Amino acid sequence: MDEKYRTSLDAAADAVPDGGCVVALVSTIESDHAAAIASDIAQLVGGGRDGHTLLLSLDAALDHEIGVEPAEGLTEVLGGGTSLARAAAHGRARGFVFVPAGANPADPVALLESTAFRSLTASAAGRGGTVLVFVPGEAWSVAKTEVIEGVIWLGPPPEGRDATARRPSLGSVRPPASPSPAESRSPREDRVRRPTAQRVIATRGAGPRPVQRGTRPAAGDRSRWVLAVLVAVAVLTVVLSVVIASRARRPASFLPQNDSLWLNPPTADEADPP
Repeated sequence: MDEKYRTSLDAAADAVPDGGCVVALVSTIESDHAAAIASDIAQLVGGGRDGHTLLLSLDAALDHEIGVEPAEGLTEVLGGGTSLARAAAHGRARGFVFVPAGANPADPVALLESTAFRSLTASAAGRGGTVLVFVPGEAWSVAKTEVIEGVIWLGPPPEGRDATARRPSLGSVRPPASPSPAESRSPREDRVRRPTAQRVIATRGAGPRPVQRGTRPAAGDRSRWVLAVLVAVAVLTVVLSVVIASRARRPASFLPQNDSLWLNPPTADEADPP
């Protein structure tokens, strides 16, 4: 993975508040590239914190990216035509619950401004969940919604203060850079295709070289090689132990029977406990 891309991903994921929030992932580039970034951010956020992480899609491009393309999606959930549990795509490997846009998504602006959207996101955030919303840039520029607490730009931030001042910016992530032809060529290919001047000169007029038989590596070389193998095995053992321990501490995935917990907003008594 491109190092600069990984760094910006980590910074954006770290900027997402803990303890329940709603963050928009706003596309400023082509939908396909933005969807790939949104998926990477959701995996980092979902795998690095307690509580459920929901990724809501307002653009079918994200459905294609994740590989979930059901007939029903967020539009039907907000309209009451299906339950969140039925529309959501579950999977421990992802680390988050994905609610697709569906085959016939409604206008993203209408969804963002709907009472049902406000109720769903407030319910999830009020119970400690992290809600990420994949939003096309065109919809974000005109939608009026108060539930979004921060924005991560998928691509370069838009120009103009008005575009970025509506909600706190938590960072921006650009697509990874494609390697140049010179960078993608291996050193071995470079040596074969472009021999150095010294090697060309050294081969001119050189007589046959004596063949050395039975050459064995020195004892010191063997010792260094054995030590390197032992160190690599020890490091791999430590890494596997850390991964297994982190998976054991990861909370259980979102359960379908908790559907009412997410769809129903908190009551007044729950919101303001005595």
